[in-house]
Amino acid sequence: MSLLEVKHLRVRFDTARGPLQAVDEFSLELEAGETVALVGESGSGKSVASQAILGLVQSPPGVIETGEVLFGGENLLEASRQRLGQVRGREIAMVFQDPHSALHPLLPIGVQLCEVLEVHEGLPRKEAWKRCVRALDEVGLSDPEQRMEAYAHELSGGMRQRVLIAMALLCRPKILIADEPTTALDATVQVQILDLLRRLQRDHGTAILFVSHDLGLVGRVADRVLVMYAGRVIESADAMQVFERPMHPYTLGLLESVPRLSRTSEMKLKSIPGSPPDMTQPIAGCAFAPRCEFVRQRCTLERPPLASLAKSVSQVLLVGGRRSACFERERVGRAAESPGGLPGDEERVP
Repeated sequence: MSLLEVKHLRVRFDTARGPLQAVDEFSLELEAGETVALVGESGSGKSVASQAILGLVQSPPGVIETGEVLFGGENLLEASRQRLGQVRGREIAMVFQDPHSALHPLLPIGVQLCEVLEVHEGLPRKEAWKRCVRALDEVGLSDPEQRMEAYAHELSGGMRQRVLIAMALLCRPKILIADEPTTALDATVQVQILDLLRRLQRDHGTAILFVSHDLGLVGRVADRVLVMYAGRVIESADAMQVFERPMHPYTLGLLESVPRLSRTSEMKLKSIPGSPPDMTQPIAGCAFAPRCEFVRQRCTLERPPLASLAKSVSQVLLVGGRRSACFERERVGRAAESPGGLPGDEERVP
């Protein structure tokens, strides 16, 4: 059994314009010591899916319609508030995307950090204070003793983010959900934080769910990648497979929009045309079809399932658990292998 298993999770938000399906049939397996990355544009459902795992979707307007979140065989969606309070922070910790709103503005940083150890491990304030100072030092925060006395508004965005990372790592959780954990940090500190996460993972077998839109960071840390679009997982594969041969046009578009040193001055940076769909409206066929270079008539009428690439039992070992929600995935794969191999006008839907 996996350390964490999410099955068919559906989350909607009831808005003035109607119900918005933020997460649709989301499934995930996370093993001890593994890093799985959730990748996609803003609004693709990454953060909502990760928050739903810990029951942090605000209700109303959020509603978890269906699904299971199995942690050690226990369905957290059915757990009591008391049980969730025991799990959050101690067994599953989270680094939130916005460090300013995640920290209490009226309490010193040290008090907020110490509370984690006092509640979950029963440590006295003096001992908890010493551990928190060490934790701030580990994440590269200068003058940790002084920072313990500071308030959130006295710290920069990057410093607040490092405080949140230190808070999440205090109890050495089994699972760390990192929602854009290095967004506010410069490149040097990003590397330090990633090294810290890898060291924690190596020493304690911590599993990491890494939520990001930065494919450069994902390539450094992830073992497996789940690509999300319009609330659905549309591609799932080992990280190396995704970067070498994407099998969904959205994944290919994300990779082609990343600046690379190998590009010559004549090679323009590509972008994905159009905008994500309005999730309050019903979508016929593939949600990515209006933006897709590979679209055919079938794509506008049928919703492609997230299907395995293995065509026979003998191919399972070759492709592993790789899956793609695209009717034209073979064409996408060939285009990814040959520059300029995008489909011609004759293959597109007018």
